[in-house]
Parts: sequence; C-alpha cells; structure tokens
Amino acid sequence: QGYWNKSFMERERNSIIDDMYRWPLLIPYVLEDSLEMNAKGVILKAFEQYRLKTCIDFKPWEGEKNYISVFKGSGCWSSVGNRQQGKQQLSIGANCDRIGTIQHEFLHALGFWHEQSRSDRDDYVTIMRDRIQSGKENNFNKYDDKTSSSLNVPYDYTSVMHYSKTAFMNGTEPTIVTNIPDFMDVIGQRMDFSDYDLQKLNRLYNCSSSLTFMDTCSFELENVCGMIQSSEDNSDWQRVSQVSAGPHTDHTNMGDCKDTGYFMHFNTSGGSNGSTAILESRILYPKRGFQCLQFYYYNSGNESDQLNILVREYSLDNSNGSIRLIERIQGSSSYFWDRPSKVGSPANFTNGTQFMRGPSRGTSGFLTHQRLRGLNFIKEDGVFILLTMEDISHLISTQPNFTTTVPTTGPTSTPDFCKNDTCANDGICILVDEKPVCRCTAGDDWWYMGEKCEKRGSTSENIIIAVSSTIAVFVFMLLVTIISTCCMRKKYHQKMKRNKEAWVLENVSIVSSVKRFRYFLNQAFSQNSCVLSG
Repeated sequence: QGYWNKSFMERERNSIIDDMYRWPLLIPYVLEDSLEMNAKGVILKAFEQYRLKTCIDFKPWEGEKNYISVFKGSGCWSSVGNRQQGKQQLSIGANCDRIGTIQHEFLHALGFWHEQSRSDRDDYVTIMRDRIQSGKENNFNKYDDKTSSSLNVPYDYTSVMHYSKTAFMNGTEPTIVTNIPDFMDVIGQRMDFSDYDLQKLNRLYNCSSSLTFMDTCSFELENVCGMIQSSEDNSDWQRVSQVSAGPHTDHTNMGDCKDTGYFMHFNTSGGSNGSTAILESRILYPKRGFQCLQFYYYNSGNESDQLNILVREYSLDNSNGSIRLIERIQGSSSYFWDRPSKVGSPANFTNGTQFMRGPSRGTSGFLTHQRLRGLNFIKEDGVFILLTMEDISHLISTQPNFTTTVPTTGPTSTPDFCKNDTCANDGICILVDEKPVCRCTAGDDWWYMGEKCEKRGSTSENIIIAVSSTIAVFVFMLLVTIISTCCMRKKYHQKMKRNKEAWVLENVSIVSSVKRFRYFLNQAFSQNSCVLSG
C-alpha cells in the first residue's frame, strides 16, 4: 500500500489545487544505490508508462533545484506534490517493486491523494475505522474541496490510487467496504493506470497528447484507421466481426458488446500457393528514435503460411522509402489469439504444465487468480502473460561504467572515477567526459558551490554583500567630492590673493590706474580664463 507518514500530515498539508505543488513536465530524479536491482528496472518501466500515456517525462538529476530521490526505505511511500524542498524522498521498499505500486507512489509525488480520500467518498465506500491498524488511521482521512480537487472526474473504484479492502486491517475483516458489492474485489488494483487516473493526471498537467504514444486501431470504423490495401499484392484483407472457422469474436471486446468488435482477416484456405495480401498503414511520424508496435493475431492457417511485419522508412535522400523486415510469424495448426513475441526457454511447473521462463527469478510479487478475475483481465478464461527480461546491469551503480582501454593480460577493470572525489554537503558526483564533477544541492534561498560543493551561498548573504558594496562606493565618492571641493576652493583663494596684490601695486594714480586696469584685466582674462569663467 502507498502511504505517507503521519508526522508529515500533521506538520503540513498541501493540495493539488495549488499550482506551486506541481512539478515541471520534465522531472529530475536520482535512483539511490540502496534500491534493489529489480526495483530500478521496474521504476524505469513505470517511467515508460508515464511517457506512453501522459506528457510527463523523467530525467536523471543534473543539479536542478528540486528533484525526487528514490531509495529503499521502510515500505512504499511518498510526499504529496512538489514540496519545493530540494531533495524529495520517495521510498520503494521490499515488495514494492511492481509497476502499479511505483505508478501509485509517483502519482502521490505528482500531487494526488488516495481515491478514498475524496470529499464524496462516503457515497461510494464505507471506512471501517475499528478495523484499521493503530497509527495508520491518517491514510483513510477525507479531505474537502478546499484541500483536494476531483477535477470533475467520477469516483473511480478501478483507480491505481484506491486502497484495497484489506488495507491496514488489524484482523481478518475488510477496512473498506464498497457500497456496490461487485467492486469489493476490484478496489486496490496495482496493474496499471485506470482511464480516470489518466484523465485526472492529464487535466492537472494540461497534457493534450502523450510523449510516445502514436496511434491505436480497433478496426471499428470502415476506414480501418486510414490503412490501405496495397497495389503490389494479388489478394485483400477483409474487415469482419467473425469467421466460421474461427475466431468467432475480436480480441478487443471478446463478444461482450453487441454489434461491435471487428478485426482484419486474410483467408488462405481458398487462395493459390504464393498469394499475398498487403495491408499498409498511413505514414506515421515517430516521436523519438524508436517506436513499439503491439497487436494480437489469431492463426488458424497452414504451417507454411507466413505473416510478415515490414516497415517502410523514408528519408530526405529516399522519398520512396526503404522496406525493412521486422518480424516473420510462421503459421501454426493450433487456433488461438497470441502475442507477436515469445521470450525465454521452455520450463515446467511441478504439475507438468509447460511455460517459457527467462534466466532471472525476478520479483517475489504476484497476482492472485481472484484479483485477475475481479478485474476482468481474464478473457474467455485464458490468461495472457508476457514476461520480458532485459539487461539492467548498468543500474548496479548510479554512475556510468567505463572500461579501461589500456591493454592488460588480466581481467579488464571498471574504474570508479568518483571513488576518491567525494562531494561535500550532499552533492552528487557525476562523470563529464570521464572526469568527476560535483553537482551541488540547492534550496529556496541557499545553495552550495565550489569544486567539491564546499562553499555555501544564500540570498541573505548576497543582499548583505550588495548593500555593503553600495555603501562603500557611496562613501568613496563622497570623500572624492569633498577633497575635490577643498582643492578647488584653496586654488581659488590663492589666485584671488595674487590678483589683489597686483591691483595694489598698479594703483599709482587715477589716470594711470584706469589704463593699467584695462590692460591688466585683459591680461588676467588671457592668463586665468578658467578661474574667471568659473
């Protein structure tokens, strides 16, 4: 179960209503070394689900002010919304490494409460408080419209944010009872986002399209999603709702909805050997360097029949496009809906049932048969489980691995360039061109800096420095002004004194004084023009 600490709730409450608690669409994160290997891999898979169905993306932290630090703590928990506190922790503890659980915790971080915390929850569920474990009651709190918004989306029993009926129970009786009994085994699913989960998330973050999803087609409309019959074949695909030899329903609705459910069918029973039918999609423009294609197929033909999946790739140099074979599926004598990929190697359960198994044991988490049936994940009592194994050894450490290029007769080494370059004050060492560089932490009004994040700066310190500098400049300019004024006054008095002495010496008689005055005055103008003009 995803939850938050009681102390956190009592200290401060935040809400998805306030914009300040929303993250940017590109969210920085750190996968701490304490995480289990499988948890790291599943977290990256959960990120792909966000990219597939929303406009929200995740990137490794590179020194941004606020980021999510994912670590292995006690249980599965997260704060609600962007706390604007720099490093924000999110715990993926033991048995939390399931995609649905990780989606749940990151939805908390993105700003969502539990579904059963809605203000209208009493119309849909009943909380049995006497059955809740002591100290966990806060996880069943209800919040009014001033604290949380439902974003005009109906109450969702299938939400990945809804607790199960057994959440935090202190005995054997359920802690949550649905007012509609049929949903008792539905609440608490941790398979994937529900449709309403995505509707709320995309409304909150104003997503008009997803980052990676391009198109889906159920063949319900006669235009078959813009697909065309190629002119390079000698047969055609047919849009049908059933075939006498099978299948009798499509895979999307499995016959549950009347007058709906179509699929594309190519009949090889009546054609001649070598007949082909090509169904070509419209031109698609991928949103990134790779794209995933997934579909179900039903093969009831001869073993010599083939289904080829081809891609025509266009470029500026090749306007006609080049065709590349992606997958070839051989015919089979057995009749079934199947996925286009099979992985692993044959293995047997203790009762002799055969299945395909990969080399890893994976996670200890499992889905009960009751859970699958309750969520209608079983269609016609057939279970489709796709197990994929990927190499995630690069996630052993948060730092990239580099192999030495110096020839050696012994085993190659993988040096840790950050081993001897510890960053102070919770800074993180990363490699830039194989050189260790510290990424320093920062808060609302403080930050660390320096080669090892050893220096601390803050807004208040900058203000003090700025004010001090301004005062110092003012005092300096004042002193310069005073000194300049004194010098000018002193110089002025000296010149006036010399002028006075000259006047007395030349004042011999009235007549001569007038003549000499005019002459001396002219001379004074020519010799001391700067003083007189001032």
